[in-house]
Amino acid sequence: MEKTRIRFGMFLDGAEWSEAAASLGEVRLGPAGLLDFLETRLGLAAPKVHPAFRINAYKERLSAVDAQSKQQSWFSRSFAQDAWSTAKQMLVWRDELVLGGWQGQPIKSGSARLTALSDLEQLELPLPPGREDRLAFVLGQLTGKVKAAGNLNVSEITLMDPSSLLPALWQNVFKALAGMGSAVKTDAPPANKAMPEIKMIVGADEWESAEALALYLVADKENNNDTAIITGSDTHILDQALRRQGLPTLGQSEASRWRASLQILPLVIANAWLPSIFPR
Repeated sequence: MEKTRIRFGMFLDGAEWSEAAASLGEVRLGPAGLLDFLETRLGLAAPKVHPAFRINAYKERLSAVDAQSKQQSWFSRSFAQDAWSTAKQMLVWRDELVLGGWQGQPIKSGSARLTALSDLEQLELPLPPGREDRLAFVLGQLTGKVKAAGNLNVSEITLMDPSSLLPALWQNVFKALAGMGSAVKTDAPPANKAMPEIKMIVGADEWESAEALALYLVADKENNNDTAIITGSDTHILDQALRRQGLPTLGQSEASRWRASLQILPLVIANAWLPSIFPR
């Protein structure tokens, strides 16, 4: 069986395939993809649990802690207003702790939030495993039962990010794989390859930030011709600032349920009133 070579990046889930001329035996995987890969090779694959079931189970934990507490819990007020959203957010925090290496032990010297999360973890109520729990279980198998790299048949793992920047749980997984014989290396850019330059412009509000960005771009038009602007929402305010400086606009607008109505509004008004030149 051909040995598998893996290229791993934290943002490679769902990414386009490699542009290399030939990639036989190589797979590009993100966290979700590599977790599925490892579970399959270790015989741990199981049906996935929908997030809604996990949120509902965690909501039951919050309800139990809130009922048992003699005084208001850290999350009590939010839980009373919106139980589902509170449980959803606290479950996100809980999973982040697990990804950082937390194993559910009590956190005695933590903040009120950490104490609440620790109390929730001590309850013997069911909580379907999330991706972080599954990864922790895989790590346990790699450092316990599995002793030979041949069981995974992975010859090489290339990290597209330095290992030190990865979450603790992933760092430990790659250390375990390296200890089993898989070559783990970091894909450093070539020395002659220019690194992209990133600059951050911070303003008091969106209007000030848009004006600062427009002024920055117009200050050196020639060198800013190849500047890429990545937008995440409506660019109406930025477009106004760019237009004032004689620069091209982006023209990105958010979807609005009112836009179609405004388009037909003139027609509705025209049909409601006759022009004044016609007698009634």
